[in-house]
Amino acid sequence: MYDRILATGCRRATTADFHDLADRVIRNPDWDEFARNISETLIEQGVITQPIDAARAKVLHDAQRATSRYKQSREEFPADDLQRCVVIAGDDVAAYIHSLGAIDLADACSIVAPPFEWCWIECRSPNRFAVHSWGVLIEGVEVSSGDAQYGERWVLKATLVFETVKGDPWGPVADYVIPVLPDGHLLPSDDEVRGTVFGRASPCVGEEVESTTWTDELPGYLFSALLSISFMHCKNVDIVDNDPPPKLSRRHLRKHGRPLTTFKTLNIDPMRQVLDRDGRARETGLRSAVHICRGHFKTFSPDAPLFGKLTGTYWWADHVRGDAAVGAVEKDYRINVTSVGLGRTYVEADESLPMAPEQVGSNPDLSGRGREAHARTQNLLAAALEAAGLTPLSPRPEDPQFDIAWITDNEVWACEVKSLRPQNELSQMHSAIGQVIDYAHRLDDQRPIRKMIAVEQQPTSDHWVAECAAQGIVLVWPDGFAAALSA
Repeated sequence: MYDRILATGCRRATTADFHDLADRVIRNPDWDEFARNISETLIEQGVITQPIDAARAKVLHDAQRATSRYKQSREEFPADDLQRCVVIAGDDVAAYIHSLGAIDLADACSIVAPPFEWCWIECRSPNRFAVHSWGVLIEGVEVSSGDAQYGERWVLKATLVFETVKGDPWGPVADYVIPVLPDGHLLPSDDEVRGTVFGRASPCVGEEVESTTWTDELPGYLFSALLSISFMHCKNVDIVDNDPPPKLSRRHLRKHGRPLTTFKTLNIDPMRQVLDRDGRARETGLRSAVHICRGHFKTFSPDAPLFGKLTGTYWWADHVRGDAAVGAVEKDYRINVTSVGLGRTYVEADESLPMAPEQVGSNPDLSGRGREAHARTQNLLAAALEAAGLTPLSPRPEDPQFDIAWITDNEVWACEVKSLRPQNELSQMHSAIGQVIDYAHRLDDQRPIRKMIAVEQQPTSDHWVAECAAQGIVLVWPDGFAAALSA
């Protein structure tokens, strides 16, 4: 969709587009369930007396009344801004949201601090309006403390575009403004604030008549983009770069003057594995499995780390409890390197400076200067490994989530990388020590499991080298990478 918009443009929304969406709602295979829910509400309110057919008529009537006198939107989608974007495919995330049915955005999402100044998140999956695909253009704007209305640090400006049928993108369908707090979370709802998201549909939809078709249904398409951002902040979700097929890219270049775009996808296989194993998704279907294994985010701080050692945000998929059929819960797992291998081809860390200049929540490596320093240090270590004739590895979803690992004839190494500044040296070193100890615990092999911490610069306190050595940890920084690896 991204490439099609850049090649042929995005037309303005029309009232006919919104009428078509309403018609698609009642033709959607999920309509009967939706209609039963809306029918019950409308019957209780005394708006209708008959169920599904009357609800269908009500939806169409409201949709037509809610369109304004403007047959075509006065607003045009800013397609030129797409060229600034990191492109992300959120198909799996959108499919997961659709399987959940009605959800609350604040409950579903965790950290949504902008990982990039501009990003385009597009999705193709089953959806309420049965559109072919949709995309959300997101700009992350940092807010000065003097201009913050609700204590926000960033504002996400989001624009929704639909491709009702392939090859005919149109929009904006809706625009949203999303305040984000300094810890990266959404603004909580209260009596004074309408909610976590401020949005409006296209001017083709009049403001005089409020229609549940638009106020309730359109935000679901935004949720897939925001949840994708939340997953990008998770340590156990993989972000994978995807190059388009060369032959198709060359054909697109000849036809439109530009090659197809490289995009990122989110690997949420760890969640799917839990859904299959504990929710029996293949037997009962995804919707039933999600009901059993409804996932959520957990953030572990240095004051209350996971397993007493790990910090960061993790995707956490629950499972049925107290069911003898599920069996005992295995609270620990180990990876046997000899039998199942370790890691995958090293994925170079993105060193481009993200939007946020400082830390997100308790982890300075998630954004801004800290994230850039973390990526640079990790890539320098990978280059030093290759120069030493060793192969750097990135973790698979099922592996302990080390930053980089490698295997020699005699040893298996796991390394945690940290940005480091004098003001956060204590918390960063405490976190790193706990993490590499856990990595080593979760790796099993006949060869010794060795531990390393790589920091962006020499710590200000000399005692850290001795403290790490006492725990069997090698502490290094870029000036000493080559010497440490040769030793």
